[in-house]
Amino acid sequence: MAACWRRLDRFIISYSGTCLDMKHFLNPITNINLKLIQGFVLVGQQKSFKRAAELSGFTQSAMSAQIRTLEEQLGIPLFNRTTRNVELTEEGAHLFRSAKRAIEEIGVSLADIQNAIDLKAGHVSIACSPSFAMDGLAGLIAEFGHQYPDVSISIREASIDGIVGAIMRDGFDFGIGPVVEVPDLAFEHLMSDPIVALFPTAMVPTKTKSLPFAELAEMPLLLLNESTAFRQQLNEIAAEKGVQIRGRFEFSQASTLVAMAEAGLGVALVPDAVAQQQNLKASRVIKIRDAKLLRMYAVITPTGRNLSPAASRMVQILKLRQGIGLVRKIPVETGGAAS
Repeated sequence: MAACWRRLDRFIISYSGTCLDMKHFLNPITNINLKLIQGFVLVGQQKSFKRAAELSGFTQSAMSAQIRTLEEQLGIPLFNRTTRNVELTEEGAHLFRSAKRAIEEIGVSLADIQNAIDLKAGHVSIACSPSFAMDGLAGLIAEFGHQYPDVSISIREASIDGIVGAIMRDGFDFGIGPVVEVPDLAFEHLMSDPIVALFPTAMVPTKTKSLPFAELAEMPLLLLNESTAFRQQLNEIAAEKGVQIRGRFEFSQASTLVAMAEAGLGVALVPDAVAQQQNLKASRVIKIRDAKLLRMYAVITPTGRNLSPAASRMVQILKLRQGIGLVRKIPVETGGAAS
């Protein structure tokens, strides 16, 4: 075996313990039609031109012609023929073993591909924002799982940095998260959700329904941490309006912000959909009057890499559930929206 690798001057390939000289690939013998090999294997299995022809749907004369063509291209007989028997020659038996194994392996691969196309097998890996996982993921998985029960699914909840890492480094199929500027990733708009203020009831007058951003900034705020795209967006708006954000506590999950507001620890800034899903008992939703704070979700995919059939179908269902047909590409902005 080592001798194969030392003969680099002849550009030798080592394959399954056999040395193959690249110059042989220029020989017409390598241009043999696969159908001829299939016919040869069938005759070798049946040991009869007649039975092989019946199984293949060819006439016996057509099957015989195929074998003659193959033998002429190889320059050697593959069968010993008598009036009663058809037996493989020594060279024919050698080719038969290899060709039969190769055709079986190709058949298995083609079946695997067909199963993937038909979504009878496969796996989809998704990295998504925790807030989307809370209010939009369960329905998606339930619908997809009902239609395609043989496809497995794995989910990773993460901030935008974690989503990017899952796709770029760990090979996840796609992500669902905020729009940010990342090379080699495509962002397609999925949905937008306004950010609202969740006030403990003791901190806001009963009739108040909205507050200006500057007044909100003076409150003891419960915020998502600095690593989230929403926090970056909040800081940018505060800078534009010339106000300073008074963050009292920072957390990584929107659901935790809700719990802290319910406990009276401060005013939570959360996506409206998250607030509406909670059974609020000690806090109220107040709209932000003069600042367009949005949680904006996108489907995130790697550029230059096609989605698998299963992942492609899941993205299609995701878009349909959001009432989206063909989703347009949207420009990305540094910072993005809420995580």
